[in-house]
Amino acid sequence: MADRVYSLVKGPAGWMLFLDGARVGGIYGTKEAAFEAVMVAASFVVGVGDGVQINVPSDARMRGSDKVGRRGEEVGAFFK
Repeated sequence: MADRVYSLVKGPAGWMLFLDGARVGGIYGTKEAAFEAVMVAASFVVGVGDGVQINVPSDARMRGSDKVGRRGEEVGAFFK
């Protein structure tokens, strides 16, 4: 079990970060920006020897769709 649990939550004005159920940080314009912020915070936690869990919801608009954005194609090409 992780020592710290980070969650990204979509709000009316953008994406918010929660740590162990308490809101931390500001409001991020994109899910990617919020994820980058949580990765930096989690790296410090890992650096002191604690465990982390990061919860990021899927994008419901992309479910059931074969659409892949340009960024997805770039990332896919990187892992081939």
